[in-house]
Amino acid sequence: MTTSLRSLRDAASAITEGYTTAAADVRAELGDGSYTVATVRHLRAEVQGLLDDVRTWRRDIDLVAVEDFQIGDRADDTWQLVRWEREARHQMGRLSYQLRRLWEMLEKLEQGAKRRLYVARSGDTLQAVAQATLGSWEEWPRLLEANPELVPGVLNSGTLLVIPERR
Repeated sequence: MTTSLRSLRDAASAITEGYTTAAADVRAELGDGSYTVATVRHLRAEVQGLLDDVRTWRRDIDLVAVEDFQIGDRADDTWQLVRWEREARHQMGRLSYQLRRLWEMLEKLEQGAKRRLYVARSGDTLQAVAQATLGSWEEWPRLLEANPELVPGVLNSGTLLVIPERR
C-alpha cells in the first residue's frame, strides 16, 4: 500500500474515533439536561471540525491516482484496495450524515433555549408525546407544526422535538 493510501486509512480511523468521542461527549454533556449555551456551542464546534475532516478526507481520496490502487502483479491485492476504498467512502458518507444530524440537533438546542425540547424514545408517537408534554393527545398536530420535518407515526428513537407552549 502506498503512503498516500496508508495515510488516508489512518485519517479515516482517526475521524471515526473522533466521531465516537464526540457522540460520547454529547451524551455526557446533554444527558442530564443541565447544559449551557456555551457547552452546546463547544460541542457544535467539535462536530463542525469533524465534518471538515470528512470533507478533506473525501477530497483527498478523490485525488488519489488510480495507479496507487494497482500494486504489483496480483489482482487480488488491487481488488482488496478497491474494496477498502469503496467501503471507506461508504462509511465516510454515513458518518457525514450522522454528524450533520448531530450538528442540526445541537443547533436546535442552541436556538431553542427558550423552547422546550423532547428526545423521542423507542415506540413514542406524536400522540403520546402530545399527551405527555401538552396535556392532550389531540394536540399532536401542533407538534407537526413546530417540527415540519416530521411525518406522523412512530418516531425514531433519538429524534429531537421542539415542544410548543401549552395552550
